[in-house]
Amino acid sequence: MVQARKNFMTKLLLIGIGLFAVSSFCFAAPPSGPVARFEAPLLITTAGQSIDYETVKVLANRLKIQNVTDNAAKPEDLSGKKTLIVVPAHSNKGLGSAGTNIADEMQRVKVLLAAAVKGKIPVVLYHLGGEVRRSADSDPFIEQVMTVAKCVVVWAPGNNDGYFTKKCAQKNIPLVVVDMLSDLTGIMKSMFLGN
Repeated sequence: MVQARKNFMTKLLLIGIGLFAVSSFCFAAPPSGPVARFEAPLLITTAGQSIDYETVKVLANRLKIQNVTDNAAKPEDLSGKKTLIVVPAHSNKGLGSAGTNIADEMQRVKVLLAAAVKGKIPVVLYHLGGEVRRSADSDPFIEQVMTVAKCVVVWAPGNNDGYFTKKCAQKNIPLVVVDMLSDLTGIMKSMFLGN
C-alpha cells in the first residue's frame, strides 16, 4: 500500500513539474498581498497527511532552496532549520499509509508547532488543495497551524468562502492568495530568495 501511494505521488509530482516547466517561471498575474521574507533551510511537513506538501518540496528543490521534507516531522527535525512550512489538509488514505490517525496526527502537529515557537522558528502555512481540502476534517488542522503562522499562502479555490481572508485579518497574519498553482514558484522565489 505504501509503495502504491508513493508511485501515485510520483506521478502527480511529475505532472506538476511539467506544468511548472511549461510556465518557464513566467506568471500571468501577481498574487494578492505582499510576500513576506523568510530564510532557509526549511523543514516542510504536512498537517493531516495529504500529499499536498510534496508540491512545496518539488518547488523548493527546483529553486535549489535547502530543505528537508518529512510527513512525520518531529521537534528534533527543526534543528538547524530557519523556517517551518506546514501544509494542512486531511487525508484518510494518507493517515492510513502513515500508520496514524487524526488524534495522533493533531498531537504531532501541536508538539511540532510548539517547538517551532519555542525555538523562534517562523511557521508558514501553505494551503494548496483548494476547496476539496476544506472540510470538517481539514479545517481543524488549518486552524491549529494558523495559531502560530507568520504568513499564509493559499491557492484561491481554498478561499472561495473568504475563510482565510477573515481569519488572517483577525489574527493580523500576512495573506498571499494565488490564482494559479504555477504562481507558487514566484512566491517561493520572493519569499526565500528575495527575487
